[in-house]
Amino acid sequence: MVSNLVDLGINPTTGSGGSPTNAPGLNLAFNIGPNGFFDKPANWTSQRESPGAIQQAISGLVAAQNKLRKAVIFETYDKQALDKAFLAFQALMKFETSNNTLASQDAELQKAINNINEGYAVASKTIAGVVQGLTDFQTTITASVPDTFIFGLADGG
Repeated sequence: MVSNLVDLGINPTTGSGGSPTNAPGLNLAFNIGPNGFFDKPANWTSQRESPGAIQQAISGLVAAQNKLRKAVIFETYDKQALDKAFLAFQALMKFETSNNTLASQDAELQKAINNINEGYAVASKTIAGVVQGLTDFQTTITASVPDTFIFGLADGG
């Protein structure tokens, strides 16, 4: 409860004779509620039958402030959800890029393996052909050399 205007930052003015007009006999006591508006004293327990125009305007202002706060809170939640979704999207894109890179590297490695296997197959067939040719040559040479030799002296006679 505020009982002195100086508490509200209102400087006292002086009346006749230089005495302040908010001197102890001239104080007006009033209550400030939690919303910053005038409120009834705590010892008043009765309810007003119909609110006045000022109270209705204050109620409208408080309702508008509450609606604004609610909208700001929901917008903040929506922004946070959007930020989380965007971060998840970025992580998913990074993951997919990484998977594509690995798949590309796997394809390149498989291509290299296939080239090596093809080279091995060609070399293996070439070597097999050379070995077969040498075996055939050996067989031919062995067959053309007689296994029996007749030695003797010819006497022209």
